Amino acid sequence: EVEVIGVLADDMTVSCVAPAYGIEATVVVGIKFNGKLSESRASFGFVPEPIIDFISPESLPSIDISTVSIDVHGSNFDSRVPVFCHFQRILPSKDDSMQNRRVANEEPVKAIYLNNSLVQCPVQSWLTLQDFFSLQNQDWAKNATLLEGAILEMSLTTEQDWIHSHTIPYLPSETVISLFPRCAPRSGGTKIRVTGENFAERDSLACRFGSMNAELVRFISSKEIECTTPQFNHFGSGAHVVEVQIANNGADFSSSTGFFEFYDHLIIEDANPLFGEAQTVIGISLDDNAMKTKALEKQPGTPSEPFNFLSSYANPKCVFNHTEIVDAKVTSPTSVSCAAPPCRHPQGGGVLLQLSANSGFDVVDVGFFVYSATQKVPFRLEPNHGRKGGGTRVLAKGISGSFVRDVMPLCRFGSYTSRAVDINRDEGYVACISPPNSVNNFASSVAVDISLSGQVFTNFSVAFRYDEEVFVRSLHPSRGFASGGTDVQVLGGPFANSHELKCRFGTNIVNASFHDTNHISCLSPTLDQVHEVQKVSVFSMAHNPEIQTISAKSEDYVNEIHTCKTYGDGTDDLRDDEFG
Repeated sequence: EVEVIGVLADDMTVSCVAPAYGIEATVVVGIKFNGKLSESRASFGFVPEPIIDFISPESLPSIDISTVSIDVHGSNFDSRVPVFCHFQRILPSKDDSMQNRRVANEEPVKAIYLNNSLVQCPVQSWLTLQDFFSLQNQDWAKNATLLEGAILEMSLTTEQDWIHSHTIPYLPSETVISLFPRCAPRSGGTKIRVTGENFAERDSLACRFGSMNAELVRFISSKEIECTTPQFNHFGSGAHVVEVQIANNGADFSSSTGFFEFYDHLIIEDANPLFGEAQTVIGISLDDNAMKTKALEKQPGTPSEPFNFLSSYANPKCVFNHTEIVDAKVTSPTSVSCAAPPCRHPQGGGVLLQLSANSGFDVVDVGFFVYSATQKVPFRLEPNHGRKGGGTRVLAKGISGSFVRDVMPLCRFGSYTSRAVDINRDEGYVACISPPNSVNNFASSVAVDISLSGQVFTNFSVAFRYDEEVFVRSLHPSRGFASGGTDVQVLGGPFANSHELKCRFGTNIVNASFHDTNHISCLSPTLDQVHEVQKVSVFSMAHNPEIQTISAKSEDYVNEIHTCKTYGDGTDDLRDDEFG
């Protein structure tokens, strides 16, 4: 019932502009001429207008496009109404003049309808800027200044109607120059510094290791980004080298000269010696067979070549006390040696020794290296390490000096001072409670001194080390016989490879076997008698007072006259009635 003005094209054709129609509907189209409406069998369908939300990728490389389509996301796409994609490549002039800019219009292509919220515009290789420049020398593709402002104008239309226009920038080709470190464990999570050229600060920035995208990409500058390695466990076992590529638009990955090696979790077989002074050379060897077995447990199949320290991607280091990183000398494919750095405390003490295959980025625990003392210390700490959260009971033993009567000694951990919680004059020790490391700016170790007088402290700075907080994630099995002996696998961590490693079942403490930083095992102890507090309640019937009746019975009283007769010698005469 809506009329619009038609335009006579020829004797057989009239063109009309469709009116606005608020709903989806199919209507009959007729011709009205001289006030007379002609009979019509033609119909026209009104459909909702497509709405464009976003497109991907949002940029394109200037050369070597591998993207096969530009995805258009939105709503109200209709398979009955074909959509066409129009492309116009524009390279601005150096003087920003419209006359000198270069423009190339391409033939429209029909979009591929996938569903009512997605259509795809096919992309051809000729959508690059290559035909604007030299085909032989492709250095122009990396020139950010030369390509500044280069765009692809993409318009969407139906056969007659315009829908949407979008500007897609061309970006100079990104290039990978170097990686650091160049290897990492298959478990993933290692942060890799990638240096190169033409990296773009975009949400779409992607980093790919082989066929797997990095878990996280952080833009630092146009010449540096940080990529977090993905998990690589499902690609067999052993060492595996992959290519590292970067894509500013998350789709078109650059050709790369960067290669990276994934390796299995390192398992230490032996380390010796673990006691000595500075510059003591420590030999560390890997358990190659255990590494192969563990890898095959996770991923059966034919393993790749096993990891070895002679790999051009490896850069082995020894790490002392989490902070001192020293070079490791490769002595064989599966062993290295390193020299202990100077000890920070003249009284010696134990520090955690760790091994890394990738410059100290990822480490495995080797054990504790104990420095011998270079001068006599008047006391020692037992234990000399504890939880970061504090609360460890520490005994300062062998203190020289006299206890002051009625004065509780003071304990100083770094800059934090507190009173001792106990003393034993006979055995000569002071008991202290370690504070959390947060009171000392989260230091990994602190110096400890004692004051017996409550005023003057010792000046020997005995080292106390803070351990990582340990948690238990799961047990397997979680139950066993009361007689003990069940091999319990404990997962959690981080666990240290130390002779001090223990498991506690209730109040029973047993030795633990170290497997890796996330896995230990213990044999369950015999279940001791469990002491329980029993609550006993005694109940009785309520008291019911009774009235007792006692009856006593006897024979009726009978008066009797008893006659007694006596006999004498006749000197006294008694009457018979004197007795009765």
